Amino acid sequence: MAGAGENWFFGRPRLGFFKDSAAHVLNHAPFVRGNVQDFFAREGGPRAHRVLFSNIKQCRRCKKACALTLSSCNRCNASLDDVQVTETPNLFTAFVLGIEDSGHFPLRISIRYETESCLVFDDPLALSPAHFCAIPTMDFIPDWRYLLQAPKEGLEIVQALVNASHKAFREQFLADPEWTSSILRDSDLLEAKHTLIGFNFPPSQNQLHLQYIAPPLIPHQYFMYLLGQHFTYNRFFPLSYVQKCLTELTKKTDSLKKYHSLVHIPIDEMLDILDNECNLSYKGEHAKFFSRVEEMQKRFGNWGEDKFQGVYQLPENDGDKKGKLLFKSFSGGSFYIDENLAFAEEKEKLQNYGRPYDEEGRPSGGFYAFPKRLEDLNVWS
Repeated sequence: MAGAGENWFFGRPRLGFFKDSAAHVLNHAPFVRGNVQDFFAREGGPRAHRVLFSNIKQCRRCKKACALTLSSCNRCNASLDDVQVTETPNLFTAFVLGIEDSGHFPLRISIRYETESCLVFDDPLALSPAHFCAIPTMDFIPDWRYLLQAPKEGLEIVQALVNASHKAFREQFLADPEWTSSILRDSDLLEAKHTLIGFNFPPSQNQLHLQYIAPPLIPHQYFMYLLGQHFTYNRFFPLSYVQKCLTELTKKTDSLKKYHSLVHIPIDEMLDILDNECNLSYKGEHAKFFSRVEEMQKRFGNWGEDKFQGVYQLPENDGDKKGKLLFKSFSGGSFYIDENLAFAEEKEKLQNYGRPYDEEGRPSGGFYAFPKRLEDLNVWS
């Protein structure tokens, strides 16, 4: 019951079939009033600018902040080829600092687990019903490459993020028999064995964040995976690869200073060096992970036809239907809908971000309970 194929996916879930899981929010008040721009105006300086802003490509169609190397939006598949690089607030650092607003929307977080040193929250761009981001909160680390400069400390940070995510998933999802029976076809899912975990580079937010995705993917996201839009080569780095690199680098007796240069060279050159130094194969690790996504979807997906109102299909002849999907109801009738709108509707119904929704149907959330001051962050460079 994978829920999708290369040109279709089940859509419009029926009410009452899929169980939600409420977020665990302890703090409902921001530490810093105002927005990121206001905060920067007060703090100023290159250090503050580096921490508070990210360079991205913003999708013209759905407005998602996309990584610089992407040629198409990984939310709506729109082309990014002629989109200019722009600067945007670094939301994940703003979460850590407890800032109230991005300048465009409130920075309330759908929190799953938090300590003095880490924060686990629901990814608002959920690929699955249980999809977290986990970030360190004592350190500003732009992306996973910086961990190569201090592999022992890097390994400890990565493992702490993994452990925190496992704990949140185990206690808030797997421990709920209603959730497991509604979402999982096979209830023998083990968080340490079957979850899909890794890092993106370049990230859309410049703070190290672990992508923690429990199968199955939401049908439309699995459809996007089959089209090659998720876990893309040379952008997604499986946890196994990152951990093996860091482990091998801790064994090196020569100076690690040479690894500082890795953050200043193209990613394919960096991977060639790492593969050689660590006796690894990024290509092999990525291929193994990518095929595992399909394996996990087919084993754990509980997306039966009886749980949905119909199926979305790609139009047979693109033409004037470009950017549209055809929805065919199981009870008869069909209509075309903008694919971006369809994706947003499906995600809203099957994600656990911001649960429970408020009276107006909007996600709820709060603020990090252990906010840091800018001067207290350990900035990796």
